[in-house]
Amino acid sequence: MDDSFLGRFFLGLNTEDFYEAKNAAVADQIARNFTVNPKLKYLGLAGVGRHGGALLFGDMDDDGKVLRKIVVKYSLNQAADDDLRNEANFLNMLSGAEHIAQIIPLAETDLNIAARGRRPTIALEYIPHGAIRQFRQRFCLYHADMLKQNIAVHIPNRILWRIMLCGARQIAAMAWPPKYIDPEARNVRESVRSPMPTMAITQNSSHMDNFILGDVLRNDPEHNMMPLVKLIDFGRGRIEESFEAAYLANLWGIAHLIVCLALPYQDERNLRSTDYSQHMLPFDCEVSGLIQTDAPLEFLAIQQFDPNLKHLIARCLAEDPSVPPLLPRLLAECEDAVANRGLQEFGENLGPYQAALETDQEIEALIRTIVLEADTMEPPADLGLDPLPTLARQVGTTLMGLACAVPRPQQQQQQQQQSRGGTRWDARASAGLPEGGATFAERVNQMAGGAAPSVLGRRRRAPQDPTLFERFVRRVNSMRRIDGSVRSRSVYSTDVD
Repeated sequence: MDDSFLGRFFLGLNTEDFYEAKNAAVADQIARNFTVNPKLKYLGLAGVGRHGGALLFGDMDDDGKVLRKIVVKYSLNQAADDDLRNEANFLNMLSGAEHIAQIIPLAETDLNIAARGRRPTIALEYIPHGAIRQFRQRFCLYHADMLKQNIAVHIPNRILWRIMLCGARQIAAMAWPPKYIDPEARNVRESVRSPMPTMAITQNSSHMDNFILGDVLRNDPEHNMMPLVKLIDFGRGRIEESFEAAYLANLWGIAHLIVCLALPYQDERNLRSTDYSQHMLPFDCEVSGLIQTDAPLEFLAIQQFDPNLKHLIARCLAEDPSVPPLLPRLLAECEDAVANRGLQEFGENLGPYQAALETDQEIEALIRTIVLEADTMEPPADLGLDPLPTLARQVGTTLMGLACAVPRPQQQQQQQQQSRGGTRWDARASAGLPEGGATFAERVNQMAGGAAPSVLGRRRRAPQDPTLFERFVRRVNSMRRIDGSVRSRSVYSTDVD
């Protein structure tokens, strides 16, 4: 493409399309910079946001086979450059932690080259099965299929316990980074490291988009049915003034994640209520009696959920900072639940289908349907969802431009928002929806009474050869031919008009 064409093309774009075109051109340039190395093959886009993106590369052997996949994140402006450097610093601290996304030393990456007209980059491990947000959406579709048979189901307790344990291990990693215990640590399963001193690290952006599903590990009792969940995106990571403040913030993030999964049809903003619930903890609990908690009443009232899980989440989200369990207790309770709790412990309030869903066989079938075999599926068109594949969710919310999601108390929220210059996170913005538009859960709710969509959806077409920028030009020109205006869909779609 000659420069005169590019000039005319950019001048004809509205602001939104101009930035999308610019992002696509930057992505192409970065891909060219990395593929100078014959061992690296550009495979496609791994995510995109207002402040940066992520590209997928294959690390090739001498026979042209992919040894491993690598995600390269890049930033698009000075503020995002600082976030990317911040992320690199924290990921280096957390190197070796099993439940934290790992940074990869790669000669082609450089954080200090913006002055030379190139974009800062870091390389990360590829995590294959997408964000918890997509897992939640797909379960909604699965539930909608079940509703056609007059069967209502919830995400199985045994899955929720496993996700909670992954979250507890993420918190342990931030308390005791493996690298500071053993500089050669690799893939360490996080645990209590007392009496080693603790660090006060917070990830500080506990969105569902920042919890990513890895692989099922068949010989691992913790991950033999539900994939390992990794925490990504430390662009807003920080060191708090005290370990207690860091711990409570990290704990709030994982507990709120469980609430969002337990109530998948609820708008996430409604789950960050301004009113506390009251919850009675049993006398055999470490803390007993009536407490004030951020856990929604709807979650606490659902009989199908394990009472022990509800008590734990209520404590983690308690108003009184003395009520949440200490980290050793949290890990011990989650480990015990994953190892030992099943239908004998919480099955008396389950209906026959929900009880069947708690068995190994049904959990494995559910995960196979909505996670392991879902990467090439696109959702039904009438739900209005972004058709990007699972891969497009590994960019993290910092480069997507979403504001921090922070826990109570309100004073802490306001302080962090002012320091970041942001506002509270918006589920609609996160899902790419216009202001006032229906959320995914609301759309599925509207459909559930009628012809609910199939959970399998439709097979995607194979990615095309044109570059991202060429794809954008083609799409814009196509839209101009249709109605004389420029209103493109996603520049990063793998479908080419």
